[in-house]
Amino acid sequence: MSFQIDDNTYPNLMAILTGFNSTQSLKECDPKLRGKLDKCPFIWKQFQNQGFVTAYGEDEASINTFNYLKAGFEKPPVDYYLRPFLLQAEKSLPIKKKSGMTFCLGYKHSAEYVYDYAVDFHQSISDPTSMDTRIREYFEKFSNSGVLNDTIVFFFSDHGIRFGPTRSLPLGHYEERLPFMFISLPIWIKETYPEFVTALQVNRNRLTNPYDIHMTLQHILQIADENNAMKPLSKAEGCHKCQTLLEEVPFNRSCEDISIEDHWCTCYSYDTVSITDKISGRLGKAVVNHINDFVRTFPFASKCKRLSLGSIKYILKARKEKNSLDTYRITFYTRPNEGLFEATVRHNPKKNPEFQITGEVSRLNVYSADSSCVADCAAKKYCSYTVYLTDKHEFDPESSPPPGYLVWSDRCQIQSLDIYDPATMELFEKQNYKKCTDKKPMTDIQFDSTSQKYLITINETYSKLYSKSNANVKCCYQAVERIGNLDKNVRLGRCLDIEKNVELSNDTDNIIVKCRSGNKQTYVNGYATLPERKLIRDG
Repeated sequence: MSFQIDDNTYPNLMAILTGFNSTQSLKECDPKLRGKLDKCPFIWKQFQNQGFVTAYGEDEASINTFNYLKAGFEKPPVDYYLRPFLLQAEKSLPIKKKSGMTFCLGYKHSAEYVYDYAVDFHQSISDPTSMDTRIREYFEKFSNSGVLNDTIVFFFSDHGIRFGPTRSLPLGHYEERLPFMFISLPIWIKETYPEFVTALQVNRNRLTNPYDIHMTLQHILQIADENNAMKPLSKAEGCHKCQTLLEEVPFNRSCEDISIEDHWCTCYSYDTVSITDKISGRLGKAVVNHINDFVRTFPFASKCKRLSLGSIKYILKARKEKNSLDTYRITFYTRPNEGLFEATVRHNPKKNPEFQITGEVSRLNVYSADSSCVADCAAKKYCSYTVYLTDKHEFDPESSPPPGYLVWSDRCQIQSLDIYDPATMELFEKQNYKKCTDKKPMTDIQFDSTSQKYLITINETYSKLYSKSNANVKCCYQAVERIGNLDKNVRLGRCLDIEKNVELSNDTDNIIVKCRSGNKQTYVNGYATLPERKLIRDG
């Protein structure tokens, strides 16, 4: 299964949520222009139109998919929107960083707010391993609470590791392009539609992409609406040949069939080309010239140093079909910034220019500080502002692929690489889950099924931990409020007293709790809530 179609989160997620490719997405939903994302045909709008309640949340407010160097939404895009809470939480709660990202936010890991949000929504290579146990616990919580009885779960990553030592391994090319995707169906759907289960099992070893997920979401909507059960699904704008994964996809699909550019295609087998081959330097210089020409199209080009070819790390040549053009994958360093890049290049000696770069050129090492002067996502990975000196089988191919392959057909062969190979395991170290603090939170919040409201409670035993000089601890809570039409402005409302417990109004979505002992604030915590209320749709 191939999944990634572009370099980063935004285009891959837009393919799922809108069915658009990068060009269409920019035209219809330009994220840099205020109001354009609000008019974008996200599939959650279709779910809302059929009476579904929607929620959306991410765990790093500063680099959210729709906000990093983008305008964001002028109005909350879904019924329950986590972003305002996280914006305020990152201002109000203690933060611990890891690898430049928010690791702990108050008493919890930042990602746990998203998982807790998912739980509440249904009730009313090494770093990720530290969350393995917690993720398993959340899925067990989903299962034990009955949530999975009426929920279809898509659990996936939009791309794999893009930077670092792992990405530089032969495995890294595939690791980036083949992130995981798990789909879980409720038991009643499996029993009612056994053909869905069969299709998903078959499609594990077929070439698929994010547009297929978009079509699958449309299919789910169709199942939920008996009046449209026989109506054909609308084609994904970015891929007219893509389809729902609840039906068996064609066996002999190619990347070209489903709008995956050569640079992101994992169907090719490659042979090594010597870096001393006469074509090597020409390939490298062609890609570097392409990067420099691209950077020159931006108004900030004068801030960026012109790059030149440094050393070539390796070159691979695709085993081509008869009469097809030569396709190369080249990995190389540039000067003066020691940027490590990977590009896919087609070679046609009868054309001018004879080298055609397909898709984007990927940056394989981190560039955050090197391009700090640039505020454009597309150009950040290329602009160098400050110089840093660093150094065939007998088998039934339609029933299962042969040993050693995930996908096998005449037009696509994807190797099944050993993720435990020695080179990878040298870089791997299991990370255990670590608490953000050993100190117990003094407050808790629970949804009361009788009153259908959230209840904040104070644990008097733990409150002693937050008392200074035996002074009484007094607590209050403030609602997090979004201000105006900008997707980054929030404020706190008036602080309302909490005695032993207090019931939240159903008009209050998210809160920050503060407690004082004497004249000093000794405790702060935050809670994202999803109160039940009548939802009013525009139009």
